[in-house]
Amino acid sequence: LGCMLSNILRYYFIMVSLLCNGAEAYNMNLMLLKVFDQGVTNFILKAVIPSWGLPILGIVAILIIDTDAFQGVVEGCTFR
Repeated sequence: LGCMLSNILRYYFIMVSLLCNGAEAYNMNLMLLKVFDQGVTNFILKAVIPSWGLPILGIVAILIIDTDAFQGVVEGCTFR
C-alpha cells in the first residue's frame, strides 16, 4: 500500500506541475502578446480547477483500467 500511494502521489504531482506550468504559460501569453488588455475574469480559479482536477480524473481512469498500475517494482518502489 505504501508503494502504491507513493507512486500515485508522485504521478499526481508531476501532472499537476505540468498543468500549472501550462496555465502560467497561457497567462504569460495573454499578458505579453495581447495588445489590448481584455483580461480573463477569475483566471486563477479557471486555471486551478483543471490543473488540480484533471490529474485526479487521469489517475482514477488508470486505476479503473488496471488496479496494479501503481504497484511498482518491489525492490525500489518505482514505476514499472
